[in-house]
Amino acid sequence: MNQPESAGPPPAPNLEQTTPSSASPDEPKTSKAAKNMSLGRKTGRALFWNVFFLPLKAGLQLFVTLVIVKTFPLEAYAVLAAVTAVLSTLGLYVDLGIERALPRFVSEIEQKQGRAALRLFITRITLIKLAVLTVVVLIITVAAEPIISWMGSWGDQGHIYLALISMLLVLGALYDICTQILYSFFKQKVTNLLDIVVTVLNPLLTLLLVGPLGLRVYGVVLALLITTVISVGIAGWQAWLASKDLEVKLKTPKPNPAPSATDTGVIPRESLLKRFIRYAALMYFFNISAWFYDASFAMLVFTFYREIVTVALIRLIYNFIKTLLKNLLSPFVGVQTPLFSSIHAEGHTPKLHTAYASISKLQIFILVPSSIGAIILARNILELLFARKSADAVLPVTLLEPATWATILTIIFTFAEALISLPMVILMVYERYRAVILARTLPLLAGPLLILTAALHWNVVVAVTIMGLMAVSSRVMAMVSLQRTLGLYYPVKFLLKVSKAALAFGIPLQILVLFLPINWPITLGIAGTGVIIFYAVFKGLGGFDLEDKNRLQTLKMPLRKYIIKWF
Repeated sequence: MNQPESAGPPPAPNLEQTTPSSASPDEPKTSKAAKNMSLGRKTGRALFWNVFFLPLKAGLQLFVTLVIVKTFPLEAYAVLAAVTAVLSTLGLYVDLGIERALPRFVSEIEQKQGRAALRLFITRITLIKLAVLTVVVLIITVAAEPIISWMGSWGDQGHIYLALISMLLVLGALYDICTQILYSFFKQKVTNLLDIVVTVLNPLLTLLLVGPLGLRVYGVVLALLITTVISVGIAGWQAWLASKDLEVKLKTPKPNPAPSATDTGVIPRESLLKRFIRYAALMYFFNISAWFYDASFAMLVFTFYREIVTVALIRLIYNFIKTLLKNLLSPFVGVQTPLFSSIHAEGHTPKLHTAYASISKLQIFILVPSSIGAIILARNILELLFARKSADAVLPVTLLEPATWATILTIIFTFAEALISLPMVILMVYERYRAVILARTLPLLAGPLLILTAALHWNVVVAVTIMGLMAVSSRVMAMVSLQRTLGLYYPVKFLLKVSKAALAFGIPLQILVLFLPINWPITLGIAGTGVIIFYAVFKGLGGFDLEDKNRLQTLKMPLRKYIIKWF
């Protein structure tokens, strides 16, 4: 893991060279260009559209969060936390790994069996998922009373909450299938437009139902339901169009390469089905193990023990930090699994080294300085955005100190987990299942530890520490396994360079924050100063290496020349 960076990945190949070596020499080059957009160009455009829509989505998400936190009393916010935790948990358990497995196999099926086979495959998967959802909804209906009793504070509204949750489960599953198909086709422009619809419509509906109509928890859930109905319609339509985009492939004669077990021959259907089931089962285990250190599980446990203050703080902190992290990583949303799946389908090992190094360095460059800045300003942000003097507030001023420490710990652990999340993706794509199972077994310990924490009435700081340690330890094990099995080394040298530049502004500004008053001009001034210092120091340390610049060039991302020049 500490091997010098130069000894890791080989020299970067050109990602534009995606034509199989077995292609017919008589096929016109222009025909190839017309049929296949290069993998580098697809990835670059996906990154660009993810970034392009970021400001609008981030701003609206923050606004609706502020409205809910500022207007909800503590008990109502805790009820909302429990409702969303139940929805998230049931959604996870009925997922069966199907939606997350789709991006892994869509590219492979399309390349080796054609779009007709791909449509049939997706149709069957959708029907299976709907059958599972039907059974789950029936179970929820029968077990309604025990679930409501567990939640405690739901009271007479429990049956209505469960009915709304059941509808959202079905609609959410359909939406996930459609969006995963779009991600697999690198339709990030479409998925971001969908996100814009959700991000604009859902806050507006929430504000209407929560504000003038005063529905509070009902308002939030109903707004989500209406938004999901509209989103499923749009996503389904766009997914169908995406499946028709390259219909010409089915009509264009293709070369007939010699059969090979590892090249581009057609996969026997039985083999593909077994591989999909195995992969989906592992993804299911992956998601379930992650659930034990997720905020949803923690909120359910603390709800059972009636620790509503802890429930509210966990939801507030994790929603805020996870939303921040999601926005920072938005360039990579829906890109990683399809990208590595395409590389795996091509059998292009040098390109794997290139993609791993490029994406890892981009994530380091984004997340390391952002995490340092977020830690420095944690107290300021909590006080300015969320704190209220009312004793019934979601975050009363009396709880600012433990909330600040919990936020700082959450930032450290969640950003560290995100920094080393890519190895798990690659291990899954390359079907190194033994390494994945080993790495995902450790997080299961978070379950009993969180139950013990809630039973002993320990505070939120202990809870987020347990959750964070389990998450990061699992990712570290995956990173070590990736190095041993596929020979991919994490860019430690680049991580140290970026960390030096981040600490150059982090240490002096943290000292400064301790002595300055808390207000918006000072907070924004500190943030701006941090950006300037980081940029200057990073450039002084050499910025991106020549090899990194060459890799960025292959992505064919709009504005890449300016990005390379600046950094």
